[in-house]
Amino acid sequence: FAYYPAFWSMPTMILSESAAAATFGLINSVGHAGGFFGPYIIGDLSTRTGSLLPGFAFIACTRFHVLYSLLTRHDHKSRAVT
Repeated sequence: FAYYPAFWSMPTMILSESAAAATFGLINSVGHAGGFFGPYIIGDLSTRTGSLLPGFAFIACTRFHVLYSLLTRHDHKSRAVT
């Protein structure tokens, strides 16, 4: 828990006040959505299959997909040619 002060102070150092407030809201929304859908998906898949493995495999695949999407995104800004 020692990283919390540093984590929550970074958006205010980089962004304006209104943008930092929106960033805090987005961070909390994503966290709460994961806190709801994660256990729901694991519970549903474990009920259907009788094992926890499919639920955890789904969560792991989702994480790897998001990580891959973030690492392979391209900057679509037009670059000046000289």
